[in-house]
Amino acid sequence: MEIINQFFSSPVKIYIFIVLIISSFFLPRKLDIKWLIIIFILIGFLTELTNTILLVHNKSIILTSIIGVFFQNTLLLVSLFKIGGFQKNTLIILLSLHFFITGIDVLFFGKLNSFNYNSFITSAIIYISCFLSISLAKLKNEQLKFFSSKEFLLAFSPIPFYFGMSFIFAFKSVVLSFEIIFNKVYLYMLINIISNFIMYTLILVHIIKDKNQQQHAS
Repeated sequence: MEIINQFFSSPVKIYIFIVLIISSFFLPRKLDIKWLIIIFILIGFLTELTNTILLVHNKSIILTSIIGVFFQNTLLLVSLFKIGGFQKNTLIILLSLHFFITGIDVLFFGKLNSFNYNSFITSAIIYISCFLSISLAKLKNEQLKFFSSKEFLLAFSPIPFYFGMSFIFAFKSVVLSFEIIFNKVYLYMLINIISNFIMYTLILVHIIKDKNQQQHAS
């Protein structure tokens, strides 16, 4: 009961749970990018649930957070490359860079009792750079319909999250993160809620729009 109360006391955890339930009604029949996104949501939910259990038992959540974020970042990058239609070699190179930087950060600069800010910010830079590259390529080829498509919606969805959390992580300041904005809401909490809400909402809209388009086409 305590675990349930703890889990549903967080707006972010509640919203991820709701998005997971709704998206489960739109499971695709074949393996494609939608499965990557649903797995992304599932990892987010399982990470939050595991962290809640650990917190109830006064255990550290750093390791589970690092693992969850790592796999979510990887899935986002793979999804972006499927949308952009890049060659597999380019994806392999960037994923290898992503793995290498995360590994170096954990082994030499990180600790199991502190979050790996450097690898998160690096992942954000890699994703945003690839997103801009895809967007500029579409503009250059005058493929303007892309920017009103469900694919663009999905590709853009993590951008507010990356910007918001990188803003907090870049300073590596506990004082700044726990700066009270109003009542008992501090800066990190506010940015985390807003950025997660935007990201998961855009992902959910993409899943629903894709399902609706398939129904109209059939």
